[in-house]
Amino acid sequence: PGWNNALDGRASVNVLTPILLKPLYRLMPEEWQQTLPEGAFLGDVDLEMKRGDLAKLTIRTHAQNLVWPVNDDLLPKSFGIDLNWLATNQLKGKASENWQFQIENLRFDKAYVENISPIYIRLDQNQRLSFRAKEIDFDVIRPIADLIIRAFKYERFSDSIQQLKLVDVSGAIDVVDLKLSALKLKLPKLTMDAKLNRPGLTVTDLEIEKTQGNLWIRSPQPIQIRVNAINKGQALTLKLAEAVHLNFDHTQSLWQLDTLQFQLAQIPMSLDAQGNELGDLNMELQFAPERLATVKRYLPYPLMSSTLQAWLKESLVAGDGIKGRVKFQGNWRDFPFENGQGLFEVNAEIHNTTLKFQPDWPALTGFSAKLNFTPYQLVIDAENLILDDSLSLNRVPLMAQGGRVRVADLEKPNIAVQVQGQVHAAAKQVIDYLQKTPLLERIGLQAFVKDQVQATGAIQVDLDSIWIPVYGYAQQPEKVSGRVVLNQVDMTFFDVLSLTKLNGDIEFTESSVESKPLSASVFESPATIELSTQQNQIQITANGQLSINETFVAGVSPWQTQLSIPLKSAQALTIHNQVDLSRLVFNLPAPLSEAAMTENQVRPKTLISD
Repeated sequence: PGWNNALDGRASVNVLTPILLKPLYRLMPEEWQQTLPEGAFLGDVDLEMKRGDLAKLTIRTHAQNLVWPVNDDLLPKSFGIDLNWLATNQLKGKASENWQFQIENLRFDKAYVENISPIYIRLDQNQRLSFRAKEIDFDVIRPIADLIIRAFKYERFSDSIQQLKLVDVSGAIDVVDLKLSALKLKLPKLTMDAKLNRPGLTVTDLEIEKTQGNLWIRSPQPIQIRVNAINKGQALTLKLAEAVHLNFDHTQSLWQLDTLQFQLAQIPMSLDAQGNELGDLNMELQFAPERLATVKRYLPYPLMSSTLQAWLKESLVAGDGIKGRVKFQGNWRDFPFENGQGLFEVNAEIHNTTLKFQPDWPALTGFSAKLNFTPYQLVIDAENLILDDSLSLNRVPLMAQGGRVRVADLEKPNIAVQVQGQVHAAAKQVIDYLQKTPLLERIGLQAFVKDQVQATGAIQVDLDSIWIPVYGYAQQPEKVSGRVVLNQVDMTFFDVLSLTKLNGDIEFTESSVESKPLSASVFESPATIELSTQQNQIQITANGQLSINETFVAGVSPWQTQLSIPLKSAQALTIHNQVDLSRLVFNLPAPLSEAAMTENQVRPKTLISD
């Protein structure tokens, strides 16, 4: 009979034989067929008619032996739901298109979900499934949450959530393409435990709102974040200056985050990000922690090797005015991009910096620098590095220009620092600085330079590389390479041998010294100096010619001095002098006259001393 007939009665339909789901999917949109599981279902339908109108309708269904096309191990193997139709004259006129039900007895596998308040669903115009509830326990949506989070490789995400309740929940699903088109809810409180590879958090009064192409997240209260590897697992406070807003372009599977201003642990930050559903991410985070002590406090030390932890804690002494940014480009699944698939770098500026890169070397102090970190390398560039502020000349400390400090292979247990730069300074400043480093002692020149060398004048030192092991490397010594440019320098050896107006370049390493002929003046006469390293000894060879015009002797006398300085040995330093007397004319009385000595064959030709 028609619905408008005066008919009272009840009817029941029972499905006692399981009906396979897959054949039914042929009547559904293709999106449904790719998403829904295989299996079978049973069901009952009870209805009641009064005066020709539907007065009561209850639908009970139970699906079992479910096999899902994706994430089968995560989703339930059985599912049950009871739907109670709400009698609101829905079937009069064209209102039959709007069916509203109350969900009862929701079951996942063998567990019943206790609803805190009624959940209502309604099918609008056969295209939009709306739902609403005053309050829902998280267990209702736990499998759905696990499924969503599983896409981001956070297995068992929901296990961390403790007694979460959703309040004022409403939304809609487009039944044709099975997409969530609208959602609005509040979280009075969310507490999630921190795990090894994901943070924990505590949120109060969180609001989430989603429309077709937008998602807003609002949190008027600070959010407490806990990361086991940072700050010893203690909470970090996150304060949002405004709502988090994400834009979605479903046609291109893209999303974009509007510029977000916030504070994390009282550090001002700004975040821009965009990406897609495949995991490609383009992100830039700007931060301004101001003080180096703040940065050190929140470094993820447990994720580092013990040697790297020790070096960072001891070496990064002081600094302020810090501002920087983190840049990420690539698929986050490929991080840390060891094969060059993407980009991750941290750039920062720091001022008034003190870097104690190795205990035996003087600290670099009072400089401004730019820092660049990429996996796994830290580079510090500074226009001016103060090598030692105690070695000042006219109130100007010993400095290096174009300085660079590089620490590579940070993921490995061995750590070394490489220093580059150029020094323009007085010779005495450079010698005094070398006395404070372990270099001279390592090559056996500490005592010689300290006691036997004096120098004045301006020099330039080009430090191509100073490689300094900090931890590991089986106690390998420092490695040094560079050159010294001498410009009118005066040097005195043993308080006797004086070289003035010394000019030229000297190449050096940690174990050798080499040069092309250097020009100098000895006893106000031109001379050349050459340096070389042979058989673990530094050889200094000086050649010159003395012009003599005295009453008793006149002429020219070529001379040569060879100085051998042993490296890393207890051998004695040696000096060999040779003076050519053959070109001198002696104006002395006999028997020392020139004629008498020649006739008697006692004319001296060479003077040799050791």
